[in-house]
Amino acid sequence: MKSGLLKRLLGASALAICSAMTPAHAIPISLDFEFSPITVAFNGVMQSTGNISMSIVTDTTTSNSGGSFNSFDNFYSANVYFTAAALGLNNTRVNMPTDLYFGDSVVGFRVNDFGTIFTAFIGPQLSFGNAFDLSTLVVPQGPIDLTGTEFRTGLAITFENGDFFDAGAQTAFTTNQQNRVSVNRAVNNVPEPGTLMLLALGLLAASRVTRRKAV
Repeated sequence: MKSGLLKRLLGASALAICSAMTPAHAIPISLDFEFSPITVAFNGVMQSTGNISMSIVTDTTTSNSGGSFNSFDNFYSANVYFTAAALGLNNTRVNMPTDLYFGDSVVGFRVNDFGTIFTAFIGPQLSFGNAFDLSTLVVPQGPIDLTGTEFRTGLAITFENGDFFDAGAQTAFTTNQQNRVSVNRAVNNVPEPGTLMLLALGLLAASRVTRRKAV
């Protein structure tokens, strides 16, 4: 009775491990921006942002909801986070529906059909195996210098902590070497398939040895 139960448990463990060998296809992508300070209205007060960074986060399985590969018609649901110590923002999420978008040479996020945007002009430095298919994005090595950036708030940009960039801003960032964007993918921590196969075979062998001893 005990050996039968142990066999079932070992068999179930081996099945679970073999199932885990199926690769995970949803890989997080983070576009991480660094900007030099600008002065904007924040919580109703004109003030300097200090050094500011922004991350647009989605994953490789997010579908293109724009429906085409022309210019600014490529949108992917994403989360946006800001860090600006001078404003009290620390990886604080934007509390409104946001999309990552790609144009011919532009990347950024939008709210309300470009009424509110944060864009960066990067030139043709991001490439795809299939046009604007995130799963085929070729990740550049190191940061990309930005050639221009625009911040526009047709609607206020609101954050989950209650802060907000006021509506009505339209600011172009000065072009300089402090403005950069990096594209990163998270490390996949799933064990190597070969290691998982050895573990599975070891468990199955152990179950057979247990059965023989029970006979």
